[in-house]
Amino acid sequence: VTRESFIRLWSNVTNWPNNTLPRSGSNVTILPQWRMLVDIQPPVMENVLVLGELIFDNNRARTDFSCKTLYVRGGTITAGSPFN
Repeated sequence: VTRESFIRLWSNVTNWPNNTLPRSGSNVTILPQWRMLVDIQPPVMENVLVLGELIFDNNRARTDFSCKTLYVRGGTITAGSPFN
């Protein structure tokens, strides 16, 4: 699967199925082709499955990301950088 050349913003409803942001208690899947940037404080979710790329915004002072279960299957999570 080829990843998209652009980065989706978590805060943009058009990047989510049914144009709906994940809500508290949601089961969330980051699809294999997606590159998703967590640019807001998301709600506490039930399960998160990362098949694509989940990126945390280095420009935010802090982002809490809370879920009952986090699965990474063939995907990646990027948080922080060697420079800050």
